Amino acid sequence: IDKECMHHEREFNLTLQDITNHSFEVEPTQMETRAAAQIISRALQHTDNSMVRVSSQPISLMKVTSSSVPSGESSQDTRRRRSHEMSRIRDELSKGDIQQQMADEMKLL
Repeated sequence: IDKECMHHEREFNLTLQDITNHSFEVEPTQMETRAAAQIISRALQHTDNSMVRVSSQPISLMKVTSSSVPSGESSQDTRRRRSHEMSRIRDELSKGDIQQQMADEMKLL
């Protein structure tokens, strides 16, 4: 991908040094964004979630399905799949304390 021109693509080799030399205040280039998406997609292809350490704080990358139909209009199978997906996310966020997490969510309703 050409760094100079966003409209035309051509072969370009991106090195780790190219990416890590930028300050966090600088917005990622289109090339960096595409490279990050490719790396994350590949990592998630092999597991349900991946742990990445950013500075001193670890973050979890999880697959979250993008919905095209509102829950009220979806099938029973779709609602069941979404419930399982929410359960996985809730488990990760609460570090296993799902009951407390659900109780806190109910208070917000």
